[in-house]
Amino acid sequence: MTSSSSSSFIHNLPNTFPKDALSIITSQDPIKRIVKRALQMQTQFIKKMGNQIFYDLGIHPKYPLAKLLPFRDALYMPKQMSNFFWYLASFYTIAIEVPTVPLHTTIQLYQDRPEFRPACETQMNTLTWFAEITRWKQLLDQEWKKIKGDRATFMTFSISLNVNNACPLKCYTVFMISLNCELIGNTPNFHPKVEFTSSETPLREDSPVYRRLQKLMFPENIIIPDEICPPPTENAPWEILPDGYMLRLTRKLDYYHTKIAPIIGDPSPFYNFNPNLNHNPSPNLHQF
Repeated sequence: MTSSSSSSFIHNLPNTFPKDALSIITSQDPIKRIVKRALQMQTQFIKKMGNQIFYDLGIHPKYPLAKLLPFRDALYMPKQMSNFFWYLASFYTIAIEVPTVPLHTTIQLYQDRPEFRPACETQMNTLTWFAEITRWKQLLDQEWKKIKGDRATFMTFSISLNVNNACPLKCYTVFMISLNCELIGNTPNFHPKVEFTSSETPLREDSPVYRRLQKLMFPENIIIPDEICPPPTENAPWEILPDGYMLRLTRKLDYYHTKIAPIIGDPSPFYNFNPNLNHNPSPNLHQF
């Protein structure tokens, strides 16, 4: 990139982006840079805030996109936290979980009460990277309306909460977000979408719904983990044939070579099926 194009692009970057945003976007390996910066910030958070921040924001160094990140409803968000979301969402599509009603309320305060704006400015600036505040409010309102008919819309402090008498604070919405930072028209582009709503509690990492979300995040980022599709030097699960299945096919091949091959004059040798296809390759077997 030329210096003139860099200069043109920097004027289109929001001043709420991290200070190193331009150097990352224009670097030769931006994804490597953003993961490194996100891991550095994660270390700082854990050092200052301990276990809970590790549970909330502890990302995998190889697959940071696989983590559902909580977007807190507190009025005040540190700028470092905002930067953390930028690093991950600048080139990845990531999933964030927001408390539907509290965030909707915070947005309402930001719009209607000027005295609250300084407190929640960083949080609102972060949201506007992806969509206008009015759009976020509309999406959250839509999600709440999907379930409010089955639940109380007032605060309750009952110890025993059931589905029909639950606090609206227990409605959480999961968004997939991305900035898609590409130098196309010198402007980052993004269109947020709602993936699904959890109407009771935040998603737990051991829940089936959380795993379903992870399965969506990898194709969303056009990534196939090596653990799912291993390199050619290693066997994949689908390359190892079950014993009973191999036995049945071997018997069919035995029939062919003893009954059919002599009649049609097929000189090819007989191959036993081997579960380790990579280490004992058979051209005829692969053709079969």
